[in-house]
Amino acid sequence: MTIEFARGDSYAVGFKLREKGSGTTIDEEFDEIYFTVKRVYTDKEYKLQKTLTGGGITSDGEGHYTLIFSPEDTATMPFGRYDIDLEFDRGDNFVKTFAGELNLTKETTHSTNKG
Repeated sequence: MTIEFARGDSYAVGFKLREKGSGTTIDEEFDEIYFTVKRVYTDKEYKLQKTLTGGGITSDGEGHYTLIFSPEDTATMPFGRYDIDLEFDRGDNFVKTFAGELNLTKETTHSTNKG
């Protein structure tokens, strides 16, 4: 999974959970979903985190979710590649994690030079 957009922009990406092999949609409810961004996955502190219950991830029904970025989420982060994961937590000792990367691309128009 790779997510790429210009640093400091609004961005939304949808995803649907499917069973490996059959492609059947997984439409069960999760107690929590975490989206975590770190410069390198071994870092202790994250740069950005969104959750289903805390905001930034919405459940659209039938196994479809949307991850929503606001400009302020990434405006102060350096350009470049970050390690990310999406972790689905059901609360009954079930956790499933999908790893990937976030690439924040260059921007020329900054909030400080508009106008």
